[in-house]
Amino acid sequence: MPFFSIIVPTRNRAKLLVESAIPSIVDQDFDDYEIVICDNNSSDNTKELVENLMKQNPKIRYIYSPIWIPKEKFFEFSMKQARGEYLILFFDDDVFVKNTLNFCYSILSKFQPPILTFSNRVVYYYPDWCGSNEKNMLKIPFHTEEILIKDSKKQLEKIFDNLDLLPGTPDVTNSFYSTSFILELIEKYKTLFPFGHMGDYNIACYTLANIEYYVFYDGPIIIFGHWSQNTTQQLRFLQTTMDEYKEWVDWIKQTLLKDMPFKEYIFSNCIAATLYKMGQQLNLPYTIDYLKYVKKIYFDILYIKKFGIDVSYVENKFFEFLKKEKIEIEKILKEDHYSSEIFISNFFSTKIYKGYRYGFNNIFEARGFFEKIKKKQILKPTLGVKRSEKFFYQLLKFGSKITLKLLGVNFQKKVLKIFKKISLYILQKEIEDE
Repeated sequence: MPFFSIIVPTRNRAKLLVESAIPSIVDQDFDDYEIVICDNNSSDNTKELVENLMKQNPKIRYIYSPIWIPKEKFFEFSMKQARGEYLILFFDDDVFVKNTLNFCYSILSKFQPPILTFSNRVVYYYPDWCGSNEKNMLKIPFHTEEILIKDSKKQLEKIFDNLDLLPGTPDVTNSFYSTSFILELIEKYKTLFPFGHMGDYNIACYTLANIEYYVFYDGPIIIFGHWSQNTTQQLRFLQTTMDEYKEWVDWIKQTLLKDMPFKEYIFSNCIAATLYKMGQQLNLPYTIDYLKYVKKIYFDILYIKKFGIDVSYVENKFFEFLKKEKIEIEKILKEDHYSSEIFISNFFSTKIYKGYRYGFNNIFEARGFFEKIKKKQILKPTLGVKRSEKFFYQLLKFGSKITLKLLGVNFQKKVLKIFKKISLYILQKEIEDE
């Protein structure tokens, strides 16, 4: 039995599969794995290309579905094919960071957790991404590189409090799962994806509700690809062009959203509806704050508008809803439902690299660039995080909680701005010294 089952669901993406996703696995410095390519009824040359790969690499298994299966159901079908001790769903538009499987093996062998979650915040934006400023761009946020034991119930409570997944929460693609644990959950609940494309939220609730702890590594294992055909653009940014996504939007409007105060489709509303239903199913002791719910929708609308996307229909419906509910915008903005954890995770500047400037034109080339800038830092305890940067990160975590509790969120934000100016000054001095 291999240690890892790397499950690769795919459909009509032969080029991505053989030019980036699979090569990023086979050049790892770790051998104890299988690659399970699950083909969801592709009509391109996926089968031919994978069969050629199988001749070169006996670790590859190929499973072809003679019929098309809806996306999340196909994920579940694919997970059931795992033979390894741990499995991961690895998408064909993503790439593994080099030499990280061995690192994950060392963590799993030491702690033997049901889940190892890692950061999903290193992102490559494909050239066909909807945001004009993000095309062919690599985004690398600050990471602490810490290995943390996380309390599952506390993390689940934070999800309901924040009405979204927090950094370090297990989802569909950012975790290695014990295969036996996943199969037990499927048997217990019949499916891990009852609400289709809300799979990340289903997985988070099902897994965290059934374990005491898991391990989180706050560092990059995979570079995640964002492009025109993935869920982020199709559903979060309202760029719904594919029939599968259109049908799902119609379905969720007629089912989950019917029970929500605001009935229109926007992804933050779908998140709240999913958490509400999952809380009922799992009998969780968490509630959804009404004003926080309204505020999430409002800021979701503002965020999408930033990209030049037309949200006028939803926006007009939202203001009609506010008028009917007698809620003033000023009241929404006054209520500070603020997660210091999210603020801290985005506090230090994210590094942005444009492909035209740094010589990469696709995700695999972006991975090569990523390796160059991290080659002396990857898989070390600190991964090159500067002493001052780690110090200020820890100080901010502690200080933000104290100021929030004693003085409120507005004062907290002022204090954090001051700390940021100080930290950036010290970091600049370190760069000059180098």
